[in-house]
Order: sequence, then structure tokens, then C-alpha cells
Amino acid sequence: MTDKPLDLDSHRGMAAQKATDIRRELVEIESHALESRERQTALENDLLLVAAASWPEAATKARYILDLYAASLPPEDTRHRDLVAAILEDFARLTGQGGARSPCRSQGVGHMTLRQSRFISYEYDRMVVLFSMLDGQKEIPCAVSTSAMDELEGVVRAKATQREAQFMRLRDRIEACADGKYQATEFEGTPPGIVLRSIDFRKPR
Repeated sequence: MTDKPLDLDSHRGMAAQKATDIRRELVEIESHALESRERQTALENDLLLVAAASWPEAATKARYILDLYAASLPPEDTRHRDLVAAILEDFARLTGQGGARSPCRSQGVGHMTLRQSRFISYEYDRMVVLFSMLDGQKEIPCAVSTSAMDELEGVVRAKATQREAQFMRLRDRIEACADGKYQATEFEGTPPGIVLRSIDFRKPR
């Protein structure tokens, strides 16, 4: 016990501020989610309306659908995740967008071409964390799947509110892997960027 009186007004003030912060964060998350859904809808409309002019463009469309499928899989379904990753590596190899072996799994990091830039956001709909890196003054868009980060940390599924902190803990490994794919010119999407998946971080068998 203590004779020091409890400052109820201060306690209520802190609780009210915390509630305000939570409401503000929820509004921000909902706003980002709406913006993400609108961008996704616009992208999918383009994919439906614009016919692929080459095999690499067709592979890009298929890769988008496979990414959506992989994001919907439960964490314990590693077999189908590996199957999706293998198909994506086939696309990269056959379309000339990279070798069969990801540079992220090479021993050692060596000299990095890219420099650290910024964390952008966590996109719940796509189950990815967006970030960027710099090649000189040029900003390179990057993304890492949440399943890859969970696998790196050995957790089942981190909470949405924990994704930024999780990225910061894994940042060195994620950025080294992104740099490896950048040096190997394994770009995806428009504008061209780097996408990291679980298989990119696994050691070669």
C-alpha cells in the first residue's frame, strides 16, 4: 500500500488519449485498405481488358493470380506455397527474368548495390509489406510477403498491427535479399520492382 493519492484525472486523460490514438490509427488503416482495394480493382480491370502481347506479359498475369492464391493459403500449407513458388521460378527462368536459383539464397551478401530507403505500408488485401530502396537517387519499389516474414521469425501469423515492427526486425535480411534479386534483374510488375517470397529466403537443397 502507498499513501500517495491516485491521480484519477491524469489516468483518465491518458486513457482518453490512448483511445483517440487507436481511433486515429483505425481510420488510417481503413483509408489505406480502401485505397489499396481501389488500386487492385483498377489493375484487375486492366488485366481483363488488355490482352498480353508476349509470353512474359502473360506470365505476369498468371503470376498475379498465383500471388492471390498463395496469400489465401493457411500458414501450415507449405506444400502448396512451395508449388506456387516453384511455378513462379519457372516463369522467371523461361521468360529470361532470372535464373532457377534465387540470388537471395547464395552464401554471403557481398557488396550491395541498393541503399536503404523507407518502409511504406502493410497491405492486408495482398498480404505484403511495401518498402523501397535506392539505386543512387532512383527509388526502387519493393514488397515482401507476410508469409515470408512469418517464416523467417518462426511465427504462425503476426498481427496486422505488428507488421511494421516485424519488418524493422528483419530489415537487414529482407533488404539484402532484395538487393540480390535487383542485381540479378529479377523484376516484376509495372513499374518494375522487387517482390520477395518465402522461397527466396530458403537455403538451397
